Amino acid sequence: MADRLVGGPEWVASPMATSDPGAEMIIAKAAVLAALRERGQHNRADFVDRELPDRIDLNRHGGLLAMLRLDPATLTDDPSA
Repeated sequence: MADRLVGGPEWVASPMATSDPGAEMIIAKAAVLAALRERGQHNRADFVDRELPDRIDLNRHGGLLAMLRLDPATLTDDPSA
């Protein structure tokens, strides 16, 4: 993954995230839940809420987000985005 996105309140990364391919990338579970509920996928949101931690590690759980057809780059806590 050459082009990692870092920034905004939903992303937290180590200071070396751009130079370290194994760097931890975190996204807020609340952003995932909001995206699923906005699409009317309440059962999936409930599953994510039960199964994943508040801070979702994209290296560890990125496959689940892909299965849910969620692009971490589009998830935001900012309602104007």
